[in-house]
Amino acid sequence: MRAALDPPPTPHFCGCGDYGGSGGEEPCLNSWTDFTGPDFGTGSPTRTCEHTESEHAQI
Repeated sequence: MRAALDPPPTPHFCGCGDYGGSGGEEPCLNSWTDFTGPDFGTGSPTRTCEHTESEHAQI
């Protein structure tokens, strides 16, 4: 199960696979292509994970 993200759309989950931060409470800096996100003619949006290391353990 992946961490739920704010809409749109719903359901919407984080697509990051591995934590890519400095550890602890530093946010994950990995980017991923959100194929479920809105496409405004420029393709699927790229999102940055921004979960902490402890949150990533639950993703």
